[in-house]
Amino acid sequence: PPPPVNESTTFSQAFCDTDPDAQFGEEERAQQIIFEENLASAMNSSNDDPTRNSKTDVNPRDHHKMLQPHMLHVSTRQRGNPILAHIRNVPYQFSTMVPDYIFAPTRSALFLSLRYHNLHPNYIHRRIAELKSDFEYRMLLCYVDIDDSTSPLLVLNELCVQNNFTLMLAWSEEEAARYLETVKAFDGKDA
Repeated sequence: PPPPVNESTTFSQAFCDTDPDAQFGEEERAQQIIFEENLASAMNSSNDDPTRNSKTDVNPRDHHKMLQPHMLHVSTRQRGNPILAHIRNVPYQFSTMVPDYIFAPTRSALFLSLRYHNLHPNYIHRRIAELKSDFEYRMLLCYVDIDDSTSPLLVLNELCVQNNFTLMLAWSEEEAARYLETVKAFDGKDA
């Protein structure tokens, strides 16, 4: 039986037990730890000194502007998400951040499985509220993994329209990964 699930449960905790670092070598783990330490120290130092110039300081909500531009940044919440195994055409790395995926400083995505949405209908509302209006392009990548998807998709469609999200539907893990790769690969390019 699966472990008990609540609103703070991550994707991997909700759906499977996996080793989150199994696919990464020591060098990648070390780079991620250094990045997260630098991010934490930047956030702490900006809060410590009230005399600092706010125009040159990094706002903790703006940390996504410091991320490497050639990488697809994946939230640590998504460790264990099976769609990551299908991302092959763009490099990605795990980062501590609000959205599930960051393509560029102004583009992000949230991931939602309809099965998870049926178990926790308020989860996506909380995630959208956390995201606020930090990004110009916001995508909700929805993995349709239930048979009767009409009613939840109508609700999600309305929610996306109200919150200025683009709703992308994927019926397989491979398709969801291709959407992420495509948005990242064509970032900054004309259609």
